[in-house]
Amino acid sequence: KSYLITILAKIFSRKTIVKTTSFGVDDPLSIKKGPFIASRLYSLIDAYVLTSPAQRLSYEKSGLAEDKAFFICNGVDLKKFNLPSPSEKLSLRRELQIPEAAEVILSVGFFSRDKGVDIFAESLLLLPQDKLSNIFLIFVGSRDDKELEVDAGVVKKVDDIINRLNIQSRCLFIDSTHNIDKYFKASDIFILPSKREGLPNALLEAMACGLFCIANRLGGTTDYLIDSGENGYLLNNLTPDSIAGVL
Repeated sequence: KSYLITILAKIFSRKTIVKTTSFGVDDPLSIKKGPFIASRLYSLIDAYVLTSPAQRLSYEKSGLAEDKAFFICNGVDLKKFNLPSPSEKLSLRRELQIPEAAEVILSVGFFSRDKGVDIFAESLLLLPQDKLSNIFLIFVGSRDDKELEVDAGVVKKVDDIINRLNIQSRCLFIDSTHNIDKYFKASDIFILPSKREGLPNALLEAMACGLFCIANRLGGTTDYLIDSGENGYLLNNLTPDSIAGVL
């Protein structure tokens, strides 16, 4: 549909702006290396918004005009996403029916292969019982395989692991919400085991809410936001073992 919009914009003399979202999929170099028609239409865009150093480097390598590129990171509404007071966190947990003393781990994203939710679930199998017994899991993201990005195999794998561990009562699944800040503020740990990202809004929001963040190391993306061991932790290997070790 983006290509159709580009063609219509040129016919009606409208300016076009593209914002890159996922490195390795819609970054400038990946598009330029793709089918000729797609690459040609992409080169007709009037301005490109690049959200991360990885996207900016991709643009430089693509050979597109330098004066069309604008480096603008994703932003966070700090009036909505901020560090909650202990009393606010406690109140939210009561509202959401989350055990007050639990270690709450939050995952945000589609149940897709790229988001790595299943790898995180596998890591739970490796936790010692004393650690596992005190956690509460929140999964925010669609599980409906009618959605393009959702993988039914990932949904089944996560469900099977949760059933195997018998922790159904300590899991909360939220398909979509307009009040996601509540779930960030009620949590302690944020996990982002994605295989690809642009500049993840969810990670920015989690950091703004003061969560301990664990993310897969993605060059020019997550390592642009996190200094591992300082303001979060980066996984050098995206495996259940590495996630369990950090947890």
